[in-house]
Amino acid sequence: MDVQNRKEILAGRRRSLTVQTFEEALIFYRENTTANLERVDTLIDRLIRDLGAVRISDLTERFGEYWNLLKTERSKKTGDILTNATRNRLLVYGKTALALCMKRGLLEKNPLTAFQKLPEEGRDRILTPDEEARLLETLERNGSYLLMPVKFSLKNPIRKGDLVSLTRENLDRFRPWVHFYASKTRTRKNRETCLPFLDNSILEHFDNLPAECPYLFPRGIECGKWKSIGDFKKHWHDMLEKSRITDLHFHDLKHCAVTWMLDNGYTERDLKNLGIQYSPAMINRYYHTDAGKVLAKWKNSRNIPGNHQQKTAT
Repeated sequence: MDVQNRKEILAGRRRSLTVQTFEEALIFYRENTTANLERVDTLIDRLIRDLGAVRISDLTERFGEYWNLLKTERSKKTGDILTNATRNRLLVYGKTALALCMKRGLLEKNPLTAFQKLPEEGRDRILTPDEEARLLETLERNGSYLLMPVKFSLKNPIRKGDLVSLTRENLDRFRPWVHFYASKTRTRKNRETCLPFLDNSILEHFDNLPAECPYLFPRGIECGKWKSIGDFKKHWHDMLEKSRITDLHFHDLKHCAVTWMLDNGYTERDLKNLGIQYSPAMINRYYHTDAGKVLAKWKNSRNIPGNHQQKTAT
């Protein structure tokens, strides 16, 4: 129990040392956490709706039943069986809420510690050459502010949040690279994007940015001020629909970038030298496997003049 909670209890400002129901624990977490819950509020609402009335003393047993029921539940949005990733998120935020209650002295133990995350199957979705051409053409035709961010992301594994935050201070044309501190790395390690990787149009875009614009990828001017691209979910889906592309997340562009680097002769060591803190397992998860690449390489090798494997004339 931390010092502040002990003082509150001794001063009589707390009515109870415990939370009685799962709903109380979840609400306490929502009101006291410093984490940004904007993207997970719906998960917490769901836990409150489904299990909120369950007493903490019964939670282990009831959550076990709930955990099994989720195996066959379908998403209201897609109609598909819930993925392990969705089930894991429900577990994680339930555990986290109870852990905060323990830290504040409201619980003696966490009743969900017996449950472990399920193995998740990573997405293996990248743009085909035809899809990439259609998407870029659509973005250009519609004057979309996402044209340059997408071109950048196709060859640079970058999170959307980091992309949005890039400013002039991140650009060094003399090295030349774009450098930044990745927001989700455990250690504050600089990450570099080598500008020779990038399309010339992006370099021209950087050169032509107005001097008063602080962002490398601005959304435009609003009320006389330059705005960052911010949250672009709706615009992104509009562009995908006009491009006739389905089942593509903006995050999938990281898969495109890692695949492009490895397919073009760069190694896992090169990824790490750029400051990309991926383990071999993570790199394998992001790389798009395709046996057709091997076949194409073999066919190309047979067409090289003088190659000993070249097919002889019949």
